[in-house]
Amino acid sequence: MKRHNIATLLAALGCVVGVMIGCRAKPDDAAGQAEELSDPVRRENAIANLSRLYTSALATANGDRSVETLPQNDQGRTPPGPRAIANASVEALTRTYVDNSSDTANGQRILNLLLEMQDPRSLPALTAALAWRAELTENHAITAAQTIERMQLDASQKAQVITALSEALDRVQGNRGTDNRMRIQFIRALGALEDRAATPILTKVMTRIHEDQSFLINRMAGEEVGRLRDPAAVPDLIRALFLFSADRPDMRMNDVGAQSLTQIGRPALQPLLDLLAGNNEQANRIAENLINAIRRQNEEAASRMNPRGVVIGEACFSLGQIGFREAMDPMYAQVQPLIAMRPQDVSADLEANRETIGRALSCITSLVQINREDADTPRLRDALVAVYERTPEDFPPEAPGASRAQLLAAMQHTFDAGLLDFLHRVAADSDQIPDFRVIALRSYAFLANRDDLARIRAVITREPAGGVVRNAFEENNAALDVAQECHDDLQCYIGKLADRDPTAVRKACAMIARYGRGNPAAITALVGVLGHNNIPVRGDALYALDAIATSGSAEAVAEIDRIRQTEEGRSSWNQVKDVAMAVRARLAARTGG
Repeated sequence: MKRHNIATLLAALGCVVGVMIGCRAKPDDAAGQAEELSDPVRRENAIANLSRLYTSALATANGDRSVETLPQNDQGRTPPGPRAIANASVEALTRTYVDNSSDTANGQRILNLLLEMQDPRSLPALTAALAWRAELTENHAITAAQTIERMQLDASQKAQVITALSEALDRVQGNRGTDNRMRIQFIRALGALEDRAATPILTKVMTRIHEDQSFLINRMAGEEVGRLRDPAAVPDLIRALFLFSADRPDMRMNDVGAQSLTQIGRPALQPLLDLLAGNNEQANRIAENLINAIRRQNEEAASRMNPRGVVIGEACFSLGQIGFREAMDPMYAQVQPLIAMRPQDVSADLEANRETIGRALSCITSLVQINREDADTPRLRDALVAVYERTPEDFPPEAPGASRAQLLAAMQHTFDAGLLDFLHRVAADSDQIPDFRVIALRSYAFLANRDDLARIRAVITREPAGGVVRNAFEENNAALDVAQECHDDLQCYIGKLADRDPTAVRKACAMIARYGRGNPAAITALVGVLGHNNIPVRGDALYALDAIATSGSAEAVAEIDRIRQTEEGRSSWNQVKDVAMAVRARLAARTGG
């Protein structure tokens, strides 16, 4: 036999043997590895290779999933990018998952890779995973929902996914850790879709009170309802202001309800005005149920409550958060009965006047948040002082002094220099409770310019050196020094936002609010400190932005969204979350967003 015939025969024999034992794809060949997914023996290894290829390519592309090819390597090759690897494998991964439901271990591995890819072509696998099987594939459903939360989908794809998530959520009836993890992730995915078709699903979870569902799940669903900003949710969100955990009436969702109503904005205004007027019978009944639940645990606390007072408190708080001027007169109507009384008459029968004081306090502190015009400020100033003077210094009995302290702090956030005389009087009065004096002096220091400094420095120096009150007063020295330097110069205060002393920065925020109303440069400067590492600075910057961005601020809304996305779940976000989301909603409403 000739040599070339022997070579041909051996080559043919090699092909036959290759067919018999199967030729393996190269580990770095994405398309070849995708073909091996159909082989149960090679499936796990193929998934591992695809995962390695994709995650490595994604890291090299700096997280950009759209990159087709990577830079040329040392061997002169141009490796495929994340997009090319997904193109070669995502449909095979999807098909393998759908066609092999019994292979749960590899199914989870496939879903983990699809989570990295975040490719809409994997939706058949993700929706199949949402049809979870108890004790078998709950984690599949959780991973699928996590993937959906991060994907960009079109309207038709969202409709399909919302249906699958709704069905998956309805099937969760237990209270295991796995059940709650599923609920949490399904709810997060529904909110992330930002499609109002999810509203009835989320409001159903939000208002469901059952022993198999932690009340924290209700609260989470309420937050996601707010993200959708759907006017159809307003009645359920008003109901949420009064809902409470069946076994813990102190655990409520009034803060979540108010935040979500604020995000919806103007469509919530009239329903809340109706609530304030007492025209929402359902809310009145739920408020009574709340008091009865509290009574079962704390008779004394319940005795200090009545349904009408609870309703007024929640209505005023929510109206203040939304911030529309149309709410001012109805809110002042709840304050007026206290203002009409003489201070001595209020104190003479405190128990009889408790409800009048409580309603006035709820509404006056919320009025501070209203987006008022300059002409509205004298009325607010006079009302704040009048309510302070008629509120006994030890009110409420369960937290003596808390109400006056709250009023003094609220005065700072009016940014009204017209309150300086009153704040000076409180700070200088040695007969006042020291805590009141300290808060009043701080509010004064944050609102004062150079002309206002002499008298407040005199108040400080009259206190014995080294004493508790003197030391507390002197914590404001940095704010007074900034006022001495900048006086009424807005640009100077803007420059102080970069100061290393947080007290100086907080002072700058307050003075920008006093002098920078409507100023674009001031708005941009305040946006720049929203991510400050000092939490009180963040809060003061938010209040100042709310005061000066009279026509809203798209850049502030974007920055708040960025911080939320980056820091959600961290203490740095949780401590400013309520203020930040309320300010965001008000600024967006003013821009028409």
